[in-house]
Amino acid sequence: MSTLVGTPRLVGRVMAATDKPSTADRVSRWAASLAERFEAELVLLQVLMPGEPGITVLGRNQAAHVHLAAEELRRLAHHLAGERGRARIVVSTDPSTAIIDAANTEGADVLVIGNGGMRDRRELLRLSVANRVSHAAECTVVLVDTARTSGVRRRLGKLFGQAA
Repeated sequence: MSTLVGTPRLVGRVMAATDKPSTADRVSRWAASLAERFEAELVLLQVLMPGEPGITVLGRNQAAHVHLAAEELRRLAHHLAGERGRARIVVSTDPSTAIIDAANTEGADVLVIGNGGMRDRRELLRLSVANRVSHAAECTVVLVDTARTSGVRRRLGKLFGQAA
C-alpha cells in the first residue's frame, strides 16, 4: 500500500494481544492480515500470569515457561509476518493493564484483541479484559470475535449428540 508523499503512514504497527492460547490463533491471523494490508510491523503480545516462586507450570519453572512461550510466539510472528513480525511476552497479574502498557510502549497504531468474556452481560459487567482495554487504550482497538468458532462447534456437537 502506498502513501501520498508527505502524508504520515496511517498504520505502521499492529499489535495482537492475548492472554489465552485458545484465542491467539484467530486474533493473530486477523492482526497479521491487517498488518500486511498496511505493510506495517506486527507485534504479537502474550500476557502470562505469574506463578508462585518455586512453583512449576507444566513441569517447568516460570523462567523456562516464559522462555518457551517467547520462542513459540517469535516463530508464529515470523511465520505470519516474516521480518516485519516480532513477539513480546509480559508477565503480569493484570492482563488489561499489561496489554495497554505494552501497546503504549510499542507505539501501536492498532491493537487487536479477542472479545472473550463480552458475550454475556454478566461477564461484561465484570469488566472483561477486552472491555477494559477497548475503553482505556490510546490507540485504535479492533475486537475480533473469538467466540464464533467455539459456538459453531458447540451447536454442531449438540446437533450430532457430541461434546464440544
